[in-house]
Amino acid sequence: MGRGPRPETPEMQAVKGNSGKRKRRAPSVKPVGEMVIPNYLQGDALACFQMMAAMQPGYFAVTDTGSIAVYAAAWAD
Repeated sequence: MGRGPRPETPEMQAVKGNSGKRKRRAPSVKPVGEMVIPNYLQGDALACFQMMAAMQPGYFAVTDTGSIAVYAAAWAD
């Protein structure tokens, strides 16, 4: 059995801030692969998808393509 609470993930530490000026750990999850624009998106849905993909380069992975495409299609409707 461990003592005390589990350490927070580096992502949660970044959200809460670093008031103690402690050394930061490397991110625990790194996105892999580039997003691919689905060929069925058109018009506003395509524009929304491209806007989301360009928000922060390297933030989304290839596995996020489907969920962002569904969001973009729903937003365009």
